[in-house]
Amino acid sequence: GEYFDQNPLSHIGLVWCCNGEAEMMTRLSGSVNAHRLALAAALQSTSGSNPNSGGEFSLQNGLEVAGRSLGHAPRHGSREILVVLGALSTCDPGNVLMETLPRLSKANIRVSSICLAAELYVCRKIADATGGLLGV
Repeated sequence: GEYFDQNPLSHIGLVWCCNGEAEMMTRLSGSVNAHRLALAAALQSTSGSNPNSGGEFSLQNGLEVAGRSLGHAPRHGSREILVVLGALSTCDPGNVLMETLPRLSKANIRVSSICLAAELYVCRKIADATGGLLGV
């Protein structure tokens, strides 16, 4: 709630990446309640032995889904993707640096990453190329 209090015009959307796929959990919205409910549902479904949780992480699929959702955002506002990941690698269908990065750069989307386990080289390259930040 504090983020939306300090940034009343902002919108956030959540993308969930697992099993090599990415899907929108919530569309771009200023509703903190919608995001909380989606996160609570995701946490509940991943606790225990849910076969749909985990699997390979795909940075490219996540960035593509997030980038498409930001395509409708006004060009005068800032567009940013924040990747929070605990994976040590990414299993992508193509070359994220040659295919996805140019599209993000052309759309003026800044990509920052928070790597919980270790720094991924590809995250560093994307953050540097888009003016984002990387934290480990």
